[in-house]
Amino acid sequence: MKKLLTILLCLPLCFACQDERKSNSSEEENSLPTETAEVQRDSAKNTTSNSSDSSVENSTIKKISAKDFSGEFQRSDDGKESTSCECNCLSIQMNQASKLCLDQEENIHIQVKFKQTDASNLVMYYVSGQGKMEGQKDIPWSDFDTDQALATLHFIAPNSFELDWKGFMKNGEIAMDYAVLGKKNLEGNYKRK
Repeated sequence: MKKLLTILLCLPLCFACQDERKSNSSEEENSLPTETAEVQRDSAKNTTSNSSDSSVENSTIKKISAKDFSGEFQRSDDGKESTSCECNCLSIQMNQASKLCLDQEENIHIQVKFKQTDASNLVMYYVSGQGKMEGQKDIPWSDFDTDQALATLHFIAPNSFELDWKGFMKNGEIAMDYAVLGKKNLEGNYKRK
């Protein structure tokens, strides 16, 4: 009778241990597919977002054409947005030279031409200049290279671009004395006026 009683008491204990082992193993099995599914979902989401980012980028590139580059653009990141375009606007004409203001107080202006390099970028080339910086030596306008990029314009959309000022080049090197001339007034973001 003692044996029977001992067996009856141990039997539920044995079943309880087996149930616990089964539940632990089933939790592990369930967690693995969930983690794998989450990883797969995340990678699919990243792939989808990357492909959608690139498709947005590609569609932006495809939508911009040479006719979209031409026009009047105003600097939008210098806090000078207004109806006036005194020295913070850029007129892009693909088939002719455009006049740009480098320094309104010193009355320094240059003529530039634009060339499209790919679907969303333009390069600005120096043509000629006028004006001088007061109290400093004359600007050697005729010495600056006309075949080197003065700045690049990266169109984010047909109505806005970012201008990256490279600087005046002299014999293939940046003319250090005039490196900031144009950078402080022209470099930045622009919107179509």
